[in-house]
Amino acid sequence: MDKWIGQGYDGAAVMSGRLRGVRTIISEQYPKAQFVHCVAHVLNLVLAHSCEIPMIRNCIGTIKSVINFFRQSPLRDGLLKKIADQINSSHSTLISLCETRWTEKHVAVERFAEMVPVIRETLGALQDAASSDVATQAYHLQTAMDNSQFIVSLVILRKVFSYTANLNKAMQKVNVDLTNICKYTKTVKTTLLNVRNESQFAILFEQAQQMSSGDIVVPRITGRQTLRNNIAAETAEIYYRRNVFYPFIDHVIAELDARFKPHESTIEGIQMLLPEKTSNDSRIKENLEKIAKTFLGGENEGTIFLSEYEIWHNHWKSVAQKPATVLDAIDNCDDQFFPSIKKLLIILATLPVSTATPERSFSTLKRLKTYLRNKMGDERLTGLALMSVHRDLAVQLDSEEIINQLAIKRKRLNLLF
Repeated sequence: MDKWIGQGYDGAAVMSGRLRGVRTIISEQYPKAQFVHCVAHVLNLVLAHSCEIPMIRNCIGTIKSVINFFRQSPLRDGLLKKIADQINSSHSTLISLCETRWTEKHVAVERFAEMVPVIRETLGALQDAASSDVATQAYHLQTAMDNSQFIVSLVILRKVFSYTANLNKAMQKVNVDLTNICKYTKTVKTTLLNVRNESQFAILFEQAQQMSSGDIVVPRITGRQTLRNNIAAETAEIYYRRNVFYPFIDHVIAELDARFKPHESTIEGIQMLLPEKTSNDSRIKENLEKIAKTFLGGENEGTIFLSEYEIWHNHWKSVAQKPATVLDAIDNCDDQFFPSIKKLLIILATLPVSTATPERSFSTLKRLKTYLRNKMGDERLTGLALMSVHRDLAVQLDSEEIINQLAIKRKRLNLLF
């Protein structure tokens, strides 16, 4: 336990609380255990708070209502598939919006946007052929979908989610390190800043006009508005650019800045060990010296570590192609010549990034230990879990050999994995 250098959880107070959370209790006993808020959960919070902008929030609510309307009835869902086949749509089913994971909403929003013509035609058919209650619901949903605010918000939401979707996938990888995540996040922020201009929104507005069943119009503007932005504009394009596009982009960027700042602070000093970031700056050396004393103890204090760092810096100074990632730096670090550098690079690589991997094991247990198998023992449960998680190894086992071993054993079956 003395070698514990990192701990990562979601944002729940019982785990991440500053006063009596698990992170605080562990840090009191093991000061080296740096706390890292799960980056996948952080990105989820970024999108959840950014989508509280009224028009974006209403757009998501309408999407959810339409999806539920079709999924609650096999007949309505069947009609949707039938019409999709008639007009040769590439998709025939809608994907449910995840209630908690905002980062998973991208696939559902993308599918919905692609199926807007199919949905619109199906709702129109239901207004003529269905019962009065269903026809009324279909009418209200189609009216909401034909609203200019909904169409423009859908196009904007689809665009922004397309950037965060790949970031979310990168955050859930098993071998990703905190340095790369911070780098990816900065890249996404830079991309969003580059997208935030009139020419980019003009392209999105053109897409909205093509998706809309009529002209894109400006909603009624009053002298005092509290439920949505009310910035006056000469045209519909300018109105939606000022009231939806810019605020949404700015909100996402601000949330990314605020919520990922602690992660950048965690690696601020230690990332200067990377060959492409080494420097002879005195402040950087002082910071690295403190980090070395914290993680490596007395054996690597003071001038010994700083001398090693200077050699490390000069070693890569004349090299054209330097290792860009922590894992590459570890592979190119001689532990005999740079022992302290090697240890700190390993610490940087092993700092927790995401809790996605252990949460996947929770999902596996949920599938295995059902109410029908509630009396299953630990040994059998462990064996089934290993076979499920490491299925690539399980298929390599010799089935004939396993059957032969089972044949000579007692009647009670013991898992041999």
